[in-house]
Amino acid sequence: MSVNQIRRTTGNEPSDGYANPRERLDKLIAAEDRLIGELIAIFASRLPFDRWPDELKSALVRALDYEGTNGIEREKAEHLRRHLFLDASPPPADRTLASERSAERVRSDLASLVPFGVGLSILGNAEA
Repeated sequence: MSVNQIRRTTGNEPSDGYANPRERLDKLIAAEDRLIGELIAIFASRLPFDRWPDELKSALVRALDYEGTNGIEREKAEHLRRHLFLDASPPPADRTLASERSAERVRSDLASLVPFGVGLSILGNAEA
């Protein structure tokens, strides 16, 4: 049996244009790394949230608004919210532009990469 026959029978044929699953995974990780880097930079700039690019707004809000049943992810979302905004309410945004995968990465990593309370600086004078 040839490699192509094995792929057809096992369902391992890449369908997204990547040569192999590892290459696809590397691209996803690189995209998440860029997203985290952009979030760190935009928090450091203290740009008001309403002026953020929609993709970054969505990624942050989706990370903060976990609606699933996984208790660990819910705790991560709450920890991130408290780390960024203390007792203030986080800003609203359309959360549909971000994937759940990228939101999980933001939940896991962002709090350890930005200063405590930095989210207050993006809310503007009304919340801070």
